[in-house]
Amino acid sequence: LRRFQLICDLDGVRVYDDYAHHPTEIRAALTGARVAVTASNQESGRQGRLIACFQPHLYSRTIDFASEFGEVMTLADIAVINDICGAREDPVPGVTGQLVVDEAIAHGAKEVVYVIDKYDLPAALNDIARPGDLIITLGCGDVTIVGPLLAELLAKRPGATQ
Repeated sequence: LRRFQLICDLDGVRVYDDYAHHPTEIRAALTGARVAVTASNQESGRQGRLIACFQPHLYSRTIDFASEFGEVMTLADIAVINDICGAREDPVPGVTGQLVVDEAIAHGAKEVVYVIDKYDLPAALNDIARPGDLIITLGCGDVTIVGPLLAELLAKRPGATQ
């Protein structure tokens, strides 16, 4: 399933996970997330942001769609890009998540953060997140570990409430 799956709503930060790994799917997920952030901001008066955490899947797909991945990351207020989950493919020299970062910047993304190690993503997202934000992890690889680990960090924030 993994389509716009709510992981947690803690300390005013909503964390979702989505299987989207193709630019068209990512666009749909981020468009829906933007609607949710806008509605929440209107209701709460907060200035919540849309934070997309994307893990590219496969070296070949990253090569083929780097520009499209970068362009679709402009839909988020902050794009957090992870390195590639190679799965069944051997690494390709020079092909990393940095390609998506570079393309996102070239397409005018507002803010882009590159976090190479997926195990560093929860802490990085916790540092970025503030009440009102919606964070969505995107990808078909092992980025699924990030939401639950981030939820643990959000729960430890002073005065965190559900």
